[in-house]
Amino acid sequence: MQVFNRYEVKYIITQAEYEAILQALLATEDMRLDRYNQTGESYLIQSLYYASVTDAVSQQALRLEPNEFKQRLRVRSYGPATTTKPVFLEIKKKFLKKTYKRRITVDYETANRFLIAGELPDNQIGREVLALARKQLQPVIKVAYERVALHATSGDSDLRISFDTDIRTSTLDLNISNQTIGENLLPAGMVLMEIKTELGMPTFIIAMVTAMILGLVTALVYLKTYNSRVSPQKFSFTLVLLPVVIAVIIMLVGNNVARAFSLAGAFSIIRFRSAPGDPAEITYVLLTMAIGLASGLGYIAYAVIAATLLLLAMLLMNMVDFGGHATTDQLLKLTVPEDLYDKQEVEAILTEYTEKFILKRIKTTELGSLFELQYLLSMKQGMDDKAFIDALRTANGNLGIAMQYNLIADEY
Repeated sequence: MQVFNRYEVKYIITQAEYEAILQALLATEDMRLDRYNQTGESYLIQSLYYASVTDAVSQQALRLEPNEFKQRLRVRSYGPATTTKPVFLEIKKKFLKKTYKRRITVDYETANRFLIAGELPDNQIGREVLALARKQLQPVIKVAYERVALHATSGDSDLRISFDTDIRTSTLDLNISNQTIGENLLPAGMVLMEIKTELGMPTFIIAMVTAMILGLVTALVYLKTYNSRVSPQKFSFTLVLLPVVIAVIIMLVGNNVARAFSLAGAFSIIRFRSAPGDPAEITYVLLTMAIGLASGLGYIAYAVIAATLLLLAMLLMNMVDFGGHATTDQLLKLTVPEDLYDKQEVEAILTEYTEKFILKRIKTTELGSLFELQYLLSMKQGMDDKAFIDALRTANGNLGIAMQYNLIADEY
């Protein structure tokens, strides 16, 4: 009995590309030909696929349809099946882009009894094969091809690369003891290359790519929702790269306490100087740190779900202007000489031109010879700003007057 759980990725390449790749792989000494290729020649593989009568035969059996879950029963032999050669009864499943194989090796007579009477040795995989055979009642297509296969020389690697040529199919001759002569599946001169490994994409790459993608999405949401006083470009770069840096640090530390203390000591010599940030900006920084932590620890689903929910919440609150209110407030800064300062005169002008006003600050400058006044006010509808300023100029001796618009909360 044999069980395989691995990722399988297929590429269609030219004959010239096949020869170049094969020579390059053999030259590294990290790959070698498998036991069926020791003579240097390709070997024949024949597979008989089962399916129910409602299946679209060629599409289902050859795994060309885009279903997320596929399961097939097949009988496989290396070369035409004979009484002296073993054959394999396999259940092949594909789920979420990973392939699972469970198979038993039997002699040709046992395989024939299975094909005719449904008899198999009493073991777990044999029982699974029989159960699936009751659903996929009959053989529907035979596939044959010439294969050259290599596997990793290192015992720590399960990498396997195969090259298939002269791929043929037949729905008429379903006897695996015969040489298959059927329709060619690939154009002439093309080769099917297949890379198989249990590991899939390395975990550290998944973590870093996830952190960077989520950081990029976070930066895009930030640019969409907030007007920052700092450079948007610089802060956006920070939001993209910070989760990647955090993920790398977490992966470097792992469960090593000594390494964690060493890293903390290294970071302690760094001095950071920055002005207090906007609360919204701090929230985005904390979110990207959380993304980096989750990605580095391997909780990819948590990182994706948490980032998606929080960013959607931020977008929604921005759309409805949550906690905000419409305002037409302006900030007036007025300089008045000490000998001309008349509060009633200034406020009479403000009453004429504004709906409301509040004196926010008053201070003296130039050894008390000048007063600086700051008013928060809201202009009346239709009032001319120039006329308002001209009126104030008569009350302050034509000294400095400044009006500030589009205020943010901490500038009031």
